[in-house]
Amino acid sequence: MEYKIESGQNDTLILILSNDITLYQVDKFKESLRKVRHAEENVRNVIIDLKDVGFIDSLALGALTTFSREIREEGGDVKLVNLNEKIQQLFNVTRLSKTYEIYKSVDKAVKSYREL
Repeated sequence: MEYKIESGQNDTLILILSNDITLYQVDKFKESLRKVRHAEENVRNVIIDLKDVGFIDSLALGALTTFSREIREEGGDVKLVNLNEKIQQLFNVTRLSKTYEIYKSVDKAVKSYREL
């Protein structure tokens, strides 16, 4: 698993992930989430781009859920973009699709923060 962090607009960071996120990569995934949380003081909102992720397992979902809860407790929000069909089905089955706003593009997710 690889990741890159980019600054967005309106106190938003974009976490761009690539490759599968499974048991073997979950520590690196957690590291990327920690870096996002501590990247900048005024960052409240996070967009996670899963365009280049083929698969995500239950450990990664747990890490994502914990991260999202912490961000929301601090008054921020987490939105997801570019989920492939397999990952979208996983979010539907686990009902996490009810917990997250999911967008087809980073631009649409960024725009949704501006509309708040």
